[in-house]
Amino acid sequence: MVGTGKRPALACLATGDRIVVYSPRTDHPEGDPLSAVTAVGTVTGDQPIGDESAGFTRAAAMTGIEPVPLERIRRQLPLPLLRFGCIALSDSQGDELWAVVTAAE
Repeated sequence: MVGTGKRPALACLATGDRIVVYSPRTDHPEGDPLSAVTAVGTVTGDQPIGDESAGFTRAAAMTGIEPVPLERIRRQLPLPLLRFGCIALSDSQGDELWAVVTAAE
């Protein structure tokens, strides 16, 4: 879930943007601790869909991957920002992170 289903974080994405999904736990909200990237994908929808009461989503082609532990991506990811749910990376940061997480596919 990006930004707990609020529109602003999803509206910042563009079609073709890459998505890396970080999972702090095996299940939300009370699963076992995981701290790993568990899925990757690409935004396919033009705009967020939904409403304020039910939340918003954005169409994306997603693939589950073998979990990549946080320790393996510390250099590519500004860890303090993870708590914000949706963060933009520079092209070089994104390329480096993408290379690490997709090597595990």
